[in-house]
Amino acid sequence: MESDSDFHEAFLKSNANLEFISLQFADVIRDLMRAAVASDGGAAAVSRAARQMKFVVDLLSQTEEKFGFHHIFQRAISDINIDAFNHPERDALIAAQDAVKYLVESSCHDAAARGRASRRLAEFYRAIPMIEDGRLTYELKKR
Repeated sequence: MESDSDFHEAFLKSNANLEFISLQFADVIRDLMRAAVASDGGAAAVSRAARQMKFVVDLLSQTEEKFGFHHIFQRAISDINIDAFNHPERDALIAAQDAVKYLVESSCHDAAARGRASRRLAEFYRAIPMIEDGRLTYELKKR
């Protein structure tokens, strides 16, 4: 009879590939993003991210493929990125992306951060009115 640890190890080995690991790492990024914007400090999201990252590390320990972090990160980001231009809520997604850019630049501590943050904030402000314009256009097209 197969033990739980044997099953777990077999599961890891069968899923220790770039595609699966990247999808799991994308979940880590999502939870960290949730934690970064959580009004309650994000403890639950950080805990989920930590558990998921341990799973990613376990998967990496079982892989036979040769690939680097760059490949994992690139695939994870492509899983998170939404093609806003083909989405019904295109303008809302563009504004959200601009808001994330502003959040990221505002959290930087280098000398040029204030300039980048200011530029990102202006882009976000320009995107906000476009949300309602886009919704009206979308509603008109549906009719």
